[in-house]
Amino acid sequence: MHIARSNDSKGRIIVASRNLVVSATILAFLLPPFIFLRGSVTWAEDVVNAGEVVLVERRPMEFFGRLHIPPQTDGASKNVAFRLINSENNRELKLGKPNATCGCVRVEVSAVEIPPGRSVDALLSVNIQAQGAQPVWRQKLFFEGEGPSQAYVEIEVVSEMAGFLAFQEPDFLVEIAGESARSSNRNTSNITKTLAFTATRPIATEKLTLRVEPSHIGIKTLLRRTSDTGGEAMLRLTPNEFGDEPLNVSCTLEDESSGKSTIIRGVIARRPAISVFPSTIRFIREKNGKLAGNAVVTKFEDNKKESTPNTSPAFIQAQISGLPLKVDVTQAGGTLARVKLEIPEDHEKSFDDENKKSIKWDIVWGDERGAPRSRILISDSDLNWIGEQ
Repeated sequence: MHIARSNDSKGRIIVASRNLVVSATILAFLLPPFIFLRGSVTWAEDVVNAGEVVLVERRPMEFFGRLHIPPQTDGASKNVAFRLINSENNRELKLGKPNATCGCVRVEVSAVEIPPGRSVDALLSVNIQAQGAQPVWRQKLFFEGEGPSQAYVEIEVVSEMAGFLAFQEPDFLVEIAGESARSSNRNTSNITKTLAFTATRPIATEKLTLRVEPSHIGIKTLLRRTSDTGGEAMLRLTPNEFGDEPLNVSCTLEDESSGKSTIIRGVIARRPAISVFPSTIRFIREKNGKLAGNAVVTKFEDNKKESTPNTSPAFIQAQISGLPLKVDVTQAGGTLARVKLEIPEDHEKSFDDENKKSIKWDIVWGDERGAPRSRILISDSDLNWIGEQ
């Protein structure tokens, strides 16, 4: 790359550069004061003037600065001209090898020695790519000294993404707690799911549109701005309008001013108020000859509701083919109970491949009632059988 320097009628510095192509066959190596990295990149002819970067000596022979590039679109390749200034209160510095946090940044300077109060001209070649769900592109440029006469120089390079729009999470899950949709004891409280998004400042919510597919009578939407670069898309759900089967939805957020859009996908599912974990309970032969297994019974509570920490299950039963198992509650309180199950000896004879069974639970916890099922795994020297769900 070649830097050509001249002055216009107002005394401002004009920097121009020829087009630079780095072949993919070039291996990564450094030749000061240039940066060459593996890749195939064509840098644009146009030059953006980013002003000045004033270096501050925070520690002996360690200098820091910040370069702000005007907002750029995603994927933009630019040559950025700026003046690198060594403050008068600093000592004289000598630039070492240049390096960067990304191969999308390359630099060339007109000189490597900068006395106090003086400056050098620099040309930065950048390829700006969106970084996740953030509307700001950020990289660091280094000049690393190898000896006592060379300083360490770090420059943070920042640019806003023009027309940027993205949800902060890739997907979401909404769980509706309660009985089956057919039960008269099901949950009736509305649920609000908040989906955070980021965008280029300033966010104009009146120009944003949120579309949910498939459309559903139980889903209402609302948009609100939370900051210059942040907002929330809210889904207000009416649980009674949802059935027992999970609903897969996609939410598309569109900005009519920029033409940008972003999509987030999620699942709205009904969750039993009472659950048993694990879904497959392992039974082992204890020293007393009994087949025993352990499980955890939990009661789901909405964090927004007032909790009842002193409650415990009033009733827990488990059975196989209508025959009760011995249930011993070893710990209970709040939203969790630990139970130990024992299989009577006269049940063992039915455990074969021709007679597969699962455990049926009958649980009462306060005003909630549940009847989940669990698979069983028998682990014994004489028995190797897995029941089906």
